[in-house]
Amino acid sequence: MPNEFVKARQWFRGPDFLWNCQDSWPDQPAIFSVADTDLEIKSHTICTTKVTANDTPLQQLLQRFSSWDKLQKSIAWLSRFKDCVLWKYDKNRSADAPSFNPVGLTVQELENASKYIVQLVQQEAFPSDLACLPDCKSFEETMQHCCSTKYRSSLCKLRPCLVNGTICIGGRLRRSDVFEQQKHQIILPYRHHVTDLIINHYHHTEGHCGTLHVLASVREKYWIVKGHSAVRRVVRRCKGCKLRHAKAGSQIMGALPKERITPGNPPFTSVGVDYMGPFPVKIGRSQVKRYGCVFTCMCTRAVHNEVAHSLDTSSFINAFRRFSSRRGSASDVFSDNGTNFVGAERELREGMVKWNQTAIHSHLCQRGANWHFNPPIASHQGGVWERVIRSIRRILQAIVGNASLTDESLCTLLADVERILNNRPIAALSDDVRDLRALTPNMLMIGKLDCSLPPDKFATADGYRRSWRTVQWLADAFWKRWLRDYLPILQLRQKWVRPTKNFGVGDLVLVVDEMNPRGAWPKGIVDEVYPDGEGAVRSVRVRTARAVYTRDIRKLCLLEAA
Repeated sequence: MPNEFVKARQWFRGPDFLWNCQDSWPDQPAIFSVADTDLEIKSHTICTTKVTANDTPLQQLLQRFSSWDKLQKSIAWLSRFKDCVLWKYDKNRSADAPSFNPVGLTVQELENASKYIVQLVQQEAFPSDLACLPDCKSFEETMQHCCSTKYRSSLCKLRPCLVNGTICIGGRLRRSDVFEQQKHQIILPYRHHVTDLIINHYHHTEGHCGTLHVLASVREKYWIVKGHSAVRRVVRRCKGCKLRHAKAGSQIMGALPKERITPGNPPFTSVGVDYMGPFPVKIGRSQVKRYGCVFTCMCTRAVHNEVAHSLDTSSFINAFRRFSSRRGSASDVFSDNGTNFVGAERELREGMVKWNQTAIHSHLCQRGANWHFNPPIASHQGGVWERVIRSIRRILQAIVGNASLTDESLCTLLADVERILNNRPIAALSDDVRDLRALTPNMLMIGKLDCSLPPDKFATADGYRRSWRTVQWLADAFWKRWLRDYLPILQLRQKWVRPTKNFGVGDLVLVVDEMNPRGAWPKGIVDEVYPDGEGAVRSVRVRTARAVYTRDIRKLCLLEAA
């Protein structure tokens, strides 16, 4: 075997041999090299650590626990083990072996362990105070010792005293009849791992109460510097409280879509569509279900009602064909997601799941209409048609009550409701008798702008004799009033007036499921965000343990940001 190969194998044994053989490494190149992937060669990794003066093994041990009870028990067991070892290797021992409770740890052992932990924390956080304060055996003895005038510390207001190696509060309650630990609490630093464990312990013990309640419980034994801020910081990070009390996300109200603020187009150029019902209808001796298909104009707020005999795809296409035949073809159709109609009856939601969206989209494309879906479970984004459906329900309840209907009476009632809603004012009313009537959708669809106009208004020889010019004049008058009276109303934001932090990729969220209790809501990770033109994130894609969803931010509760 060549000498170079032998030296190479010896060098790979470890770093110690490398330092010893630096001078003996051959100057000539090796006859052959050893590959790094050779399985016969054992690899070694060199790790270096920096140990500070305060980074003792016990200080490192304190950082390894996430529970105050577990930390107490671990230190207590280590103390028992230390006592046993000291007794065993004590050459001058004269006493018998220490006796311990065979069942487990005692209360005194746990108290001693917590005292020892607190002393370790104080040695790390208040070294200058420990050096200046005289150590006393009791609180009565501390009254005989006064702090030096040169003593300067952030604890001066607490009048600290050192009793048996523990810094406690001297304070002003010496003459009180309460327990000693309530008069002279143990001082703890503001930001320390053990301080957080103690606050968490009291937070869980007191049933996850608020900041002030937890702080009052902690101060029965401990006094934390900047206690209110420390408790609030720990309570805010409690995962259980986040799961129970996390609020749904919100964002500043966005700008209105183009379809709602563009004047001059015919009614129902851009429509929102939604289903309502079911309505029981009597046919002979049997009873069947009918559904209302509501079309509302995004711009003029006009309403058109159709009756759908079922929830299948063909029934919706037929309703849309009847609507297009009477109102004209729409260029854009907006609706909730077909598989997630919010606020609808369970039967209605399950019926929408069976929709063949490809067939509907193909039919709309043939008529030159684009179909736009809102994110699932985001009914507030379809407020234009959701508010109309609420008005329809209220009118039907007032007119019909509990009376039984037939197919003919249902169609008649929906047409009557359509007339009532199209005569509703969409702008503010005026108390001045000299002002014109309130602006309504029927003024544009029927052509009756103002009933106060004389019948011969357009019978003059000024060029308005032709009917099409009359209709055009009425439409122009409607849009002028629409721009003057209705459009300014849309300027104000009624809620969500301030921008908030956007959801980001990697955020841990709680997915709101209104069909289940809050404790059963699934957790998820945000995989993708969808910002709008202004950079505000309003919908995201969430990955849970079972599926991937697209959800509006108001259906998500942020638990932990990435």
